[in-house]
Amino acid sequence: MPACARQASVVTTAYNGERAVLAVLRDVTEMKRAEIKIMRLNEELEQKLLDLKNANDELESFNAVVSHDLRTPLMAITGFSERVAKKYGEGLDDKFREQMGMIRASAAKMERLIEDLLAYSRLGKRALQQAPIKMNGLAGPLLWN
Repeated sequence: MPACARQASVVTTAYNGERAVLAVLRDVTEMKRAEIKIMRLNEELEQKLLDLKNANDELESFNAVVSHDLRTPLMAITGFSERVAKKYGEGLDDKFREQMGMIRASAAKMERLIEDLLAYSRLGKRALQQAPIKMNGLAGPLLWN
Protein backbone atom coordinates (compact mmCIF):
# COMPACT_ATOMS: atom_id res chain seq x y z
CA MET A 1 0.00 0.00 0.00
CA PRO A 2 1.35 3.45 -0.78
CA ALA A 3 2.48 5.59 2.12
CA CYS A 4 -0.49 7.90 1.67
CA ALA A 5 -3.95 7.15 0.24
CA ARG A 6 -6.21 9.94 -0.93
CA GLN A 7 -9.82 10.22 -1.91
CA ALA A 8 -10.87 12.92 -4.36
CA SER A 9 -14.30 14.41 -4.93
CA VAL A 10 -14.96 16.88 -7.76
CA VAL A 11 -18.17 18.79 -8.47
CA THR A 12 -19.04 21.68 -10.73
CA THR A 13 -20.75 24.64 -9.17
CA ALA A 14 -21.33 28.34 -9.62
CA TYR A 15 -19.21 30.91 -7.79
CA ASN A 16 -19.95 34.63 -8.15
CA GLY A 17 -22.09 33.89 -11.16
CA GLU A 18 -19.32 31.98 -12.91
CA ARG A 19 -18.88 28.35 -13.47
CA ALA A 20 -16.40 26.79 -10.99
CA VAL A 21 -15.01 23.46 -10.04
CA LEU A 22 -14.81 22.40 -6.41
CA ALA A 23 -12.29 19.70 -5.62
CA VAL A 24 -11.82 18.08 -2.23
CA LEU A 25 -8.89 15.83 -1.39
CA ARG A 26 -9.08 13.77 1.73
CA ASP A 27 -6.34 11.66 3.33
CA VAL A 28 -7.84 8.18 3.88
CA THR A 29 -4.60 6.39 4.71
CA GLU A 30 -5.66 5.40 8.23
CA MET A 31 -9.08 4.28 7.04
CA LYS A 32 -7.46 2.05 4.37
CA ARG A 33 -5.02 0.63 6.92
CA ALA A 34 -7.95 -0.13 9.25
CA GLU A 35 -9.87 -1.82 6.40
CA ILE A 36 -6.88 -4.00 5.57
CA LYS A 37 -6.44 -4.90 9.24
CA ILE A 38 -10.14 -5.82 9.53
CA MET A 39 -9.89 -8.00 6.42
CA ARG A 40 -6.86 -9.81 7.87
CA LEU A 41 -8.59 -10.31 11.20
CA ASN A 42 -11.68 -11.68 9.44
CA GLU A 43 -9.52 -14.12 7.48
CA GLU A 44 -7.81 -15.23 10.71
CA LEU A 45 -11.18 -15.65 12.40
CA GLU A 46 -12.53 -17.72 9.51
CA GLN A 47 -9.43 -19.94 9.69
CA LYS A 48 -9.82 -20.37 13.44
CA LEU A 49 -13.49 -21.28 13.00
CA LEU A 50 -12.52 -23.85 10.37
CA ASP A 51 -9.83 -25.24 12.69
CA LEU A 52 -12.35 -25.45 15.54
CA LYS A 53 -14.90 -27.23 13.34
CA ASN A 54 -12.23 -29.72 12.24
CA ALA A 55 -11.18 -30.30 15.86
CA ASN A 56 -14.82 -30.90 16.86
CA ASP A 57 -15.28 -33.35 13.97
CA GLU A 58 -12.11 -35.20 15.02
CA LEU A 59 -13.30 -35.31 18.63
CA GLU A 60 -16.67 -36.72 17.61
CA SER A 61 -14.97 -39.34 15.46
CA PHE A 62 -12.58 -40.20 18.31
CA ASN A 63 -15.50 -40.57 20.73
CA ALA A 64 -17.29 -42.91 18.34
CA VAL A 65 -14.21 -45.13 17.96
CA VAL A 66 -13.44 -45.13 21.70
CA SER A 67 -17.06 -45.89 22.55
CA HIS A 68 -17.10 -48.84 20.18
CA ASP A 69 -13.75 -50.09 21.47
CA LEU A 70 -14.94 -49.84 25.08
CA ARG A 71 -18.27 -51.52 24.40
CA THR A 72 -16.78 -54.65 22.85
CA PRO A 73 -14.97 -55.92 25.98
CA LEU A 74 -17.79 -54.58 28.14
CA MET A 75 -20.31 -56.75 26.31
CA ALA A 76 -18.03 -59.77 26.83
CA ILE A 77 -17.74 -59.06 30.56
CA THR A 78 -21.48 -58.61 30.90
CA GLY A 79 -22.29 -61.70 28.84
CA PHE A 80 -19.85 -64.00 30.62
CA SER A 81 -20.85 -62.80 34.08
CA GLU A 82 -24.53 -63.43 33.24
CA ARG A 83 -23.74 -66.92 31.91
CA VAL A 84 -21.73 -67.81 34.99
CA ALA A 85 -24.50 -66.53 37.25
CA LYS A 86 -27.17 -68.51 35.37
CA LYS A 87 -25.19 -71.73 34.99
CA TYR A 88 -23.55 -71.91 38.40
CA GLY A 89 -25.65 -69.47 40.40
CA GLU A 90 -27.50 -72.11 42.46
CA GLY A 91 -24.32 -73.89 43.49
CA LEU A 92 -22.32 -70.79 44.38
CA ASP A 93 -22.11 -69.14 47.74
CA ASP A 94 -23.74 -65.80 48.49
CA LYS A 95 -20.43 -63.92 48.42
CA PHE A 96 -19.70 -65.08 44.85
CA ARG A 97 -23.22 -64.21 43.67
CA GLU A 98 -22.84 -60.78 45.26
CA GLN A 99 -19.53 -60.26 43.44
CA MET A 100 -21.10 -61.31 40.12
CA GLY A 101 -23.86 -58.75 40.75
CA MET A 102 -21.21 -56.10 41.38
CA ILE A 103 -19.56 -56.99 38.05
CA ARG A 104 -22.87 -56.61 36.20
CA ALA A 105 -23.71 -53.35 38.03
CA SER A 106 -20.27 -51.93 37.22
CA ALA A 107 -20.65 -52.95 33.57
CA ALA A 108 -24.06 -51.23 33.43
CA LYS A 109 -22.54 -48.09 34.98
CA MET A 110 -19.75 -48.11 32.40
CA GLU A 111 -22.33 -48.47 29.61
CA ARG A 112 -24.13 -45.37 30.94
CA LEU A 113 -20.82 -43.48 31.06
CA ILE A 114 -20.15 -44.41 27.43
CA GLU A 115 -23.63 -43.22 26.45
CA ASP A 116 -23.05 -39.95 28.33
CA LEU A 117 -19.70 -39.48 26.57
CA LEU A 118 -21.40 -39.89 23.18
CA ALA A 119 -24.23 -37.55 24.15
CA TYR A 120 -21.71 -34.95 25.30
CA SER A 121 -19.79 -35.16 22.03
CA ARG A 122 -23.03 -34.59 20.09
CA LEU A 123 -23.86 -31.41 22.02
CA GLY A 124 -21.64 -29.36 19.72
CA LYS A 125 -23.84 -30.28 16.75
CA ARG A 126 -27.03 -29.00 18.34
CA ALA A 127 -28.16 -25.39 18.35
CA LEU A 128 -28.44 -23.73 21.72
CA GLN A 129 -31.96 -23.31 22.98
CA GLN A 130 -32.83 -20.25 24.99
CA ALA A 131 -35.54 -20.23 27.61
CA PRO A 132 -36.51 -17.89 30.43
CA ILE A 133 -35.36 -18.93 33.89
CA LYS A 134 -36.84 -17.91 37.23
CA MET A 135 -33.78 -16.79 39.15
CA ASN A 136 -35.59 -16.98 42.52
CA GLY A 137 -35.73 -20.73 42.13
CA LEU A 138 -31.97 -20.86 41.63
CA ALA A 139 -30.77 -18.19 44.02
CA GLY A 140 -33.52 -18.42 46.62
CA PRO A 141 -32.15 -21.43 48.52
CA LEU A 142 -28.73 -19.78 48.67
CA LEU A 143 -30.12 -16.49 49.94
CA TRP A 144 -32.57 -17.82 52.52
CA ASN A 145 -30.34 -20.42 54.21
